[in-house]
Amino acid sequence: MKVNKKAVLQEEKGEAILFDPETLLTFWLNESGILIWKLLSIGESPDSILAQMKNKYEVEEEDLRSDLRAFISALTEQGFISGD
Repeated sequence: MKVNKKAVLQEEKGEAILFDPETLLTFWLNESGILIWKLLSIGESPDSILAQMKNKYEVEEEDLRSDLRAFISALTEQGFISGD
């Protein structure tokens, strides 16, 4: 999985926006979304991200897995990451 290297992350007060200057698309991130983006940016796999988030948040693993899958799918649809 690769992140779009042209995407810009702008963080402020626990929230962030991803912006693609090429397509002008934006994507809002909360605290957990920021963590996922940063981990994807350094090449972490979804399984590794799941394990790290499981340690950080008190959430059922299946709920976390489902939310992570949906988040990655949304980022992919918007062109912020690719499955390459």
